Amino acid sequence: MPYASKLELKGFKSFRDRVELPLSKGLTVIGGPNGSGKSNIVDALCFVLGWMSAKTMRAERFSDFLFRWKGKSVPYAEVSLHFNNEDGGLRVDSKTVVITRIVDREGRSTYMLNRKRLSRQEVVDLLGKDLGMGEYNFILQGDVDRFVNMTPLERRGIVEELAGIAEYETKKEKSLGELNRVEGKLSSLRTLLEEVSRNVERLRTERENALRYRELKEKLEEVRGKLLWLRREKCRKELAGVKERRGELERRAKELGEKYRELVEEISSLKEEERRLGEEIEGAMPTLEAEKARQRVEDLREQLEALERDGEEVRREMEGLEEEVKRAGPPLKERLQRLKEGCQRFLELSSSFLRKRHGSPEELLEGLKMLRKAVEELKGLLEEVEEGMEGKEPSDARERLLYLRARLVQIEKGRKEVGEKLLRAQKELERLSSLERKAGEEVERRRKRREELRRRLDRLEEEGRSLEAKLREVEQQKGALEAEERSLSLRLEELENEAQGMRLRRAEEGERELEREARELEAKMRELEPVNMKAVEQFEEEERKYLSLRETHEKLEREKQVILSFMEEIERRKREAFLSVFNELSENFGKIFSELSPGGEARLVLECEEDPFRGGVEIVARPAGKEVLRAEAMSGGEKSLTALAFILAVQRLRPASFYVFDEIDAHLDDEKVPRVARLLKKYAENSQVIVVTLKDPIMSVADRLFGVVMEGGVSRIVSLDLSKYGG
Repeated sequence: MPYASKLELKGFKSFRDRVELPLSKGLTVIGGPNGSGKSNIVDALCFVLGWMSAKTMRAERFSDFLFRWKGKSVPYAEVSLHFNNEDGGLRVDSKTVVITRIVDREGRSTYMLNRKRLSRQEVVDLLGKDLGMGEYNFILQGDVDRFVNMTPLERRGIVEELAGIAEYETKKEKSLGELNRVEGKLSSLRTLLEEVSRNVERLRTERENALRYRELKEKLEEVRGKLLWLRREKCRKELAGVKERRGELERRAKELGEKYRELVEEISSLKEEERRLGEEIEGAMPTLEAEKARQRVEDLREQLEALERDGEEVRREMEGLEEEVKRAGPPLKERLQRLKEGCQRFLELSSSFLRKRHGSPEELLEGLKMLRKAVEELKGLLEEVEEGMEGKEPSDARERLLYLRARLVQIEKGRKEVGEKLLRAQKELERLSSLERKAGEEVERRRKRREELRRRLDRLEEEGRSLEAKLREVEQQKGALEAEERSLSLRLEELENEAQGMRLRRAEEGERELEREARELEAKMRELEPVNMKAVEQFEEEERKYLSLRETHEKLEREKQVILSFMEEIERRKREAFLSVFNELSENFGKIFSELSPGGEARLVLECEEDPFRGGVEIVARPAGKEVLRAEAMSGGEKSLTALAFILAVQRLRPASFYVFDEIDAHLDDEKVPRVARLLKKYAENSQVIVVTLKDPIMSVADRLFGVVMEGGVSRIVSLDLSKYGG
């Protein structure tokens, strides 16, 4: 078991210089007059073990721990505690473990382990409660008085602390938190359950309505399916009938159309024949043509007569030329004579031709040939006269001859053309005269045929108008049927579209019966409306939710019962632990009190035995030779003794390997101090004990004794190892 082997101080409180205190493994006692600084050693032990309250160590702040002389403090205070670790009880690979704490003027602390820096928590964890800061292994100045003045509830708190009630309370608090959580959940869940339950009942009704509505709807759909089937079949039949009637009308229209086309063709043919007969009749008017031909012949004869008159003029001119020729000389005279004879001959021929103008065409043609020949001869004679007169005759005679020649040419040409035309006119007149007789008979026949055609055309046109009327009527009927067919087709298409997604059924009932049934179903459905059709799914979902919530509620109730049972178990165990510690503590307290006050007795009493946690813990003691007293009624010395017995009883219940007592015997009578000394000596058999005292009896039982004296404001140590003298 490790133990503290040495304490070193430097600049700590009243210890200016470095001081070493070799500590006994058993009982180490520190004595000295008041104000010498002996309790500063206890403060140094608290300091090096990591205590954090400066006031507990009798200072206002940590910087107050530094040695101060004439208003000036040392730079730092240092305390080191050496542990013998030969058995390896401390988890450090060293036989000697040195814990050091240094504080500077700023109050900052530094911890070191074998001169290596570490944290306070590491120091605390390394030493634990056995060697370090235990619950009750350090009894400092004033602690006895604190125990003396404790209330029953404070004493109960010590028992609870020793029994580990805080752990039970933590568990209970946690369980209470869990219970509150569960209660909160249960409360929320109850509210939610009530709401969901109401929803379930509401949805149950809505579900029944929805199911009834669905049933009626399905029945209505079935009825509508039958109605739709009936209407579709009816529409199909009507459409088929309309198509059949339209087909018949189309066939009728086709027949009438064929007849009408044939009639139109016949009418057209007859009209063409009538037109042709008209043209033929118009063209077969030979009398009119003959008259025209006769007029044409007369015109031609008049033209010939005009040409004759022109010939007369030419003759007179020729006579004038003849006189000139006589003056011109014999050669020219002869030529002129021949020209004169030629002209005479021409005139005779012309007169003969005119006399024969009513003769036959052959005669006229022969007369024209003779005239043409006479004209040719005259042309020759004129050329001779011109040759004879050339260079001899005056210019006016030549010009006249030229004129006469041109004139004669024109006359010849005119007579020739008129003669030919007259010949042709005579022939045409003969032909037309012949035809005139025949044409009269043919025209009369064709007129009769045309009248007959006109009467037939009138009948056919009347028949055509009748056919047109019938065709219009048929077309109107066909148009009406086509419109009806389109309407029925659209209606059938609507019915077919409506039938998609519907289940059509063959109907045995009539349409009126089905319509009546549909109206009744619709009326029943309207009575149920508005209907929440999602109520079926919502009800199932809400019911599942309700069952789930109820299951959760039951689970939470079971959890609550488990928590309550656990809390009851905690209370039971807490009570058992408390009473076990209480009884043991009371027993230890009685034994120690008897050791300190032979013949006396003491015990602990619960203020409320039925429920220890409803009251405190009273101390009842009977010092030797006195009546039983409660702590409040004891004297100061008796209180100190009783409090010390209680403290030692607590320590015996939770023993440690290291104890520190600071003037626990200050208020004890002299006769009781030796008993305390023997008790402490007994403690030192199993634990390391350090005691600060003013009493000789306790010093006398020490294994190592230190004396502390104050010299010039500085504490100094005087040590004595009494273990060599057998105590």
